[in-house]
Amino acid sequence: MYKFANITPGIVFDLPFYGKVYVPGQFSEAFAENTKCHFFHSDDLENLSDLVNFLSKGGIAVLKGDWKSAAKLPERLRKYRDELIAPFIDEARQKGTIRNPRTRRWLNRRYQQTLSHIMLLAHNDIFPEIKPSPRIPHLLELLGDKLDAVNDLPILAPLPVVLKILSALENGHYISAFDMEIFSPPNVLAPFSQDTVDLFAEALQIAGDYIKTHELEILDMGCGSGVLTLLAANVLDDRNIHIFSTDILPEAVAATKINAQRFNQKSNTNVKIETTES
Repeated sequence: MYKFANITPGIVFDLPFYGKVYVPGQFSEAFAENTKCHFFHSDDLENLSDLVNFLSKGGIAVLKGDWKSAAKLPERLRKYRDELIAPFIDEARQKGTIRNPRTRRWLNRRYQQTLSHIMLLAHNDIFPEIKPSPRIPHLLELLGDKLDAVNDLPILAPLPVVLKILSALENGHYISAFDMEIFSPPNVLAPFSQDTVDLFAEALQIAGDYIKTHELEILDMGCGSGVLTLLAANVLDDRNIHIFSTDILPEAVAATKINAQRFNQKSNTNVKIETTES
């Protein structure tokens, strides 16, 4: 399922023993004035009992330390699923709905929400408390918020979301029309149909043959991952073109920016691609 836009405003949270941090809107519901936050160092997580107990009570765990150890945490926590969501399982048992398929889906969502309470601190697209620090360009947008939402504050990002974004950055969708892999983040529709992309490429080529001017302005409204933007840049690269790509999703805007940069580096071109939120 793909969301249309994040309408929940982000919040500034006073993280104990650290200071003010920004929590993107779609993750802010987990935070309240009495929310308990605690730093956990990866070197201290050989035994997960303290972390499991803390998360099961609604706490927010902020990770420090080794990146490889941090990245393995969601997988290691699988066997503690029932402990992590014990209060919700007890509620379902009391209601007699524990075997209901709808209840099982609800419990799974609760489990995923609990895992998202494992957070990483990010600043300027890197994670300074984690070594070696992974880097995610346009991180705030990929977390669903606009660039002007945060005033140079560190950002709290859920570990499972960070892992999904990093996986998407490394494992793109190959587009034969311009011989490149497209990055599509979790909430942005990926270009799964190669035939559809080829059809658009052919249409752009035919349209280009009929356009006599060599100065073109092109609008890609609802750009998504930017595949049509890059098709236009590839097919009409002999023209003086300026492409405007817009989308209501910050994640889509970020994906198009990343893909456009990759395209220009690969193709050694300087096509003007301006990407903005609509």
